[in-house]
Amino acid sequence: MNYNVLNKAIYDFFYSGNRINTRIKYFDLVSRLAYIIIENTDELTEKKFIKKVDINRSIELATEFFNEINPKYAERFLNILREKKKYGKRERYSVNFYKSDIQESLVDINGLVNININETIEDVFTIVHEMTHKLKMPYNQLSSISDYFEETASITIEFLLRDFLIEKNEFDYEEIMKYENNRFLDTLEGAGSIIFENILLNLYCENGNYINKKMIVNYLKQMDKDSKIGRLILKNQKYYLRNIIEANKLQFYMVRLYIIGTLLACDLYDKIKTDKKNIKSLFALIDKLGISSFEFESDLEMLQKLDIPIINPNAKPRFKLYRSYNKKRVGKLYDKFLDITEDDIERLTINYQKELNNLMNTNLKTK
Repeated sequence: MNYNVLNKAIYDFFYSGNRINTRIKYFDLVSRLAYIIIENTDELTEKKFIKKVDINRSIELATEFFNEINPKYAERFLNILREKKKYGKRERYSVNFYKSDIQESLVDINGLVNININETIEDVFTIVHEMTHKLKMPYNQLSSISDYFEETASITIEFLLRDFLIEKNEFDYEEIMKYENNRFLDTLEGAGSIIFENILLNLYCENGNYINKKMIVNYLKQMDKDSKIGRLILKNQKYYLRNIIEANKLQFYMVRLYIIGTLLACDLYDKIKTDKKNIKSLFALIDKLGISSFEFESDLEMLQKLDIPIINPNAKPRFKLYRSYNKKRVGKLYDKFLDITEDDIERLTINYQKELNNLMNTNLKTK
C-alpha cells in the first residue's frame, strides 16, 4: 500500500482551492448523515437477479413509468433514445446500451448516456435512474448548487418506479425489491467510506499533516468491534484504502452524493406518499434547479421553498461567485447554506427507517 499517495490525496483535499474550513464543515455534515445510515442499517448482502427481461421490454416499462408520472418526461425520453449527436469526433446515439463487467452506467459531462445492461429487472431501474440525470442536463449541469443534490431526484424516482412495477404485477415482488436491497447496501458501504476517510483526516491533522500504516492500525484496534460502525469499518478498511490509492484522491466527493441523495430521497418519497401533490417538488428538482442562468441565489431560494432538511433557511450571501473560465458572475456564495439540525436528523432517520423496514420485511432468499 503506497502511503505517499494517501498523504498526497489528503493534502490535496485540504489545500486544493480555498475555503478549507467550509470544506471541513461540509465533510462533518455528510459524516453526520452517514451515521444515520450506519446506525439504522443491519448487515445486507448483495442479491442477484434471476428472471430475464428483454432490453426492449425494459425500455417499454421505462416509457410507461415516465408517462404515468409526467407525460412530458416520456416524450423527452423517447426523443433522446432516437437522438444522434456529435460526441467528440464522431456522431453517436445519445443513449448507448452495452454489457460490461467493468464500466458502470453513467451520463458523461457531454450528455452521452451509457447504460450497462444485464437483461433483468435491474435494467429498468438503471434506465430510469440515468435518464433522470439526462432529463436534468439541459438545465443544471453547470449549476453550482445542484451538484449537492445530483442523486436526490434519481433515487426518489427509483422508489416511485418500484411502486409502479409492484402495481403492474408482472414481476415477483422479491425480484423487484432486490434492486432496493442493493441500493441500500451500496449506500451503507459508502457511509462507511465517509466515516473511514473522516478518521484519516483527523489522524493526518493530529500527527502534523502526516499519516502512515501504524497510525491507522493503532486507531482501528481501539474501535468497538461489536458496534455497527466498528464492524463496517474493520470489514471494509482495506477496500476503502485501495479505492483512495487507485484513484489518487479521497472518494468523498463521489460517495457523498449517494449519502445525501438516499436520505433526501427517502424524505421526499414519504412526502409524495403522504400527498401526491408533493411530486411537484420532484419535478422542481428535475426541471427547475439551476435553470435560471446558473444563479446560486435563485437555486437556493427554490430549495428553501421545497423544505429540504439540510438546507439552511437563514443562509446569507457573503461574496460573489464567478465562473473561473470567463469571470462571469453566476451568483453569490452563501455562508453555511447547508446545515443540519437535530430536528433534521430525527426527520431523516424516521423516513430512512420507513424505507429500510419496508425492505427488511421482504424475504429475499436468493443471493
